Amino acid sequence: MLQDLRLAIRSLRATPVVTCVAVLSLALGIGANTAIFSLVDRLVLRSLPVREPAKLALVVTTAQLSYTPNYSYAVFEAVAAHTELFDGVLAVANCCGQSTLAVGDSHEFVDRLFVSGSYFATLGVNALLGRVLTPADDRLAGGPDGTAVVLSYPAWKRHFNGDAKAVGMHVLLDRVPVTIVGVLPPFFVGTEVGRTLDVFLPIRGASAVVSRAPFDQYSTALNVIVRLKPGQTVAASAAAVRELVAKLPA
Repeated sequence: MLQDLRLAIRSLRATPVVTCVAVLSLALGIGANTAIFSLVDRLVLRSLPVREPAKLALVVTTAQLSYTPNYSYAVFEAVAAHTELFDGVLAVANCCGQSTLAVGDSHEFVDRLFVSGSYFATLGVNALLGRVLTPADDRLAGGPDGTAVVLSYPAWKRHFNGDAKAVGMHVLLDRVPVTIVGVLPPFFVGTEVGRTLDVFLPIRGASAVVSRAPFDQYSTALNVIVRLKPGQTVAASAAAVRELVAKLPA
């Protein structure tokens, strides 16, 4: 097994176009199931307008190298709990569709995205106005501002005419009261290149907005992205993950 790992690492170093940051085995026991993971640096992540995008890596299934959202919130929490391994871990669902935003008598469709409370901090994106989402917002019962939402800059300009008073405003999203806590800078509209999002909401608040929300503790509809530590090598990452695997329940 160790020999196979060394061979895989040599192969990755020999293929810079693919640019795999790491091939890491993460056996995570969730009930009777065991999942094997790998960290792959997708080229699309390198084009994101965030802090040091080259240090971002996507967690994918080793068996299929699938890039579709297929992890649970429980998996995200298990990875994020080990802060010694990475400089940040985020979860994002890219299959969330549209919501109806009601502001006064105006009702308009907006493209929404559910993200973990660590999403913006891990990416290194700060708010233009107000604040971004935090782990305190990512709770089933809501955070200090109830169900918090953050607007993209285009959505703020389009739906609120660039009024700074939008921050702190209580509006309806699919007839559910939410609080606008911040507006994002113009350069950031999401982590999927070519897709512009309007509203960002915490994953755990999904059930308050969407009936039959697909993001309970164990359903699999999330992507997980990690930020590598400065100077972190493939060998060191692999060793850290092997140690983690040894401590996980069977």
